[in-house]
Amino acid sequence: MIRSEEPQALYPMRVVTRLTGLHPDTIRAWERRYDAVIPQRTNGNTRMFSAGDVRRLSILRELVDHGHAIGHIASLSDEALAVLVEEHRAERAAASARALGQVVTVPAIVKPYLGAIARFDVRRAHDLLSRAAAVLPPREFVFDVALPILRTVGERWSNEELGVAQEHLVTAHIQGLLETFGRFHPHDAGAPRIVATTPGGQRHAMGVLIGSMLAAARGLDVVYLGPDLPAADIIWAVDASEAQVLLLGLMMDLDERETEQLTDLLDRLPSRCEPWLGVPPYHTFSHRRARRMTDFEALEVALVELAARAR
Repeated sequence: MIRSEEPQALYPMRVVTRLTGLHPDTIRAWERRYDAVIPQRTNGNTRMFSAGDVRRLSILRELVDHGHAIGHIASLSDEALAVLVEEHRAERAAASARALGQVVTVPAIVKPYLGAIARFDVRRAHDLLSRAAAVLPPREFVFDVALPILRTVGERWSNEELGVAQEHLVTAHIQGLLETFGRFHPHDAGAPRIVATTPGGQRHAMGVLIGSMLAAARGLDVVYLGPDLPAADIIWAVDASEAQVLLLGLMMDLDERETEQLTDLLDRLPSRCEPWLGVPPYHTFSHRRARRMTDFEALEVALVELAARAR
């Protein structure tokens, strides 16, 4: 669903610090001493970081937290760092699972879960996904479990290896976990409110569900309304909830009538509400007010910026 298509795919230090959890002084020191990242510079010599820089800094921070010296790992390639951090994540997940008397690692979740879905073993599938959500940090669960599951389900559905009923089972599980996230990650007092849905005719809500989980994990107030919501109901929900953001997921192409309806919907949004569109890269719809995103990393940046504006 969701890479920002705004002209500048570069982020200032204040955004990078929130995304990575690193202090600005640490980022500058890692750059100067170890060439850990090499950000671009504006004409005024201000550092601007790419999405790749942000990912690299996040991984470096995680490895340093595990006891690695930055001087020993800063020169490693992105690929080598990814392998190293995955090893640590697997070890941590396994340790947490053992403490609960369970065996839960990412590879041990995805394949059995999809197998249970294929067999309509609903209880087994639900237990596997629930245990993963309980053991793994929210971001790791989203990127290492939920997204691989959704991609595989999409591929198997396209190849007619899974049916619509099985896709609906996965959707129901993810939606249930969103409610669980809401209990374990209650939104901060005064947090911005996000209404999340798909417009009429758009029945695939996986991207919006995952986006809602990421927002809830960051302490934002998420109102998830499900898929295929008529325009009048979306406007009513935004008005009644006084939402600051409307997150709309679009998967299917729009015909001329649907394009006109969605354009009218976005034109009628109150000025206080910022529309975000989660779309696949090939989708052609755009709107003058809407922020288009085609991957979840861009959504994370937008969520950090939204939370920062509210402080």
